[in-house]
Amino acid sequence: MMNTITALKQLLAYNDWANRHTLHALKQSSSNHPKAFRAFAHSLIAEREWLLRLKENKDTTGFDFWQEVTLAEVETLVAENSEAYKELIEASTKDELDSVAVYKNSKGIEYRTSLRDILTHVFLHSAYHRGQVALVMREAGGVPAYTDYIAFVRESERGTNQ
Repeated sequence: MMNTITALKQLLAYNDWANRHTLHALKQSSSNHPKAFRAFAHSLIAEREWLLRLKENKDTTGFDFWQEVTLAEVETLVAENSEAYKELIEASTKDELDSVAVYKNSKGIEYRTSLRDILTHVFLHSAYHRGQVALVMREAGGVPAYTDYIAFVRESERGTNQ
């Protein structure tokens, strides 16, 4: 049976892998996909803001999670978010994962949620928006990245995971 920290490390590795594949697909596409890029950027901005809520107790009341960003900024977010989440998870103990974070959402509503649940949410939220990216790219005739979790697992088992 996998413990929670190991499971979160696995989800983080998947999230990083899927984000990098999505970024690559967007960069390689011969078509411009502004809706897809916007959804992907949103997920990365949200990843960063969750980190800031957790690490710095940042109040995100009124924050715009749908900002316009450049490709270079998206590339930076992919790398920086992955590294910061890795550091956070590696520094966390089982007890710390059960600790409750107090934060405000963009509407200013205060919530109390365990670190474990926030981390799970972040990775699932990103997967949700990568699905939107894939749909928009496919509808526009593009070829989206194949980012199903099972593809990540299969590549990991073969040792070809990047």
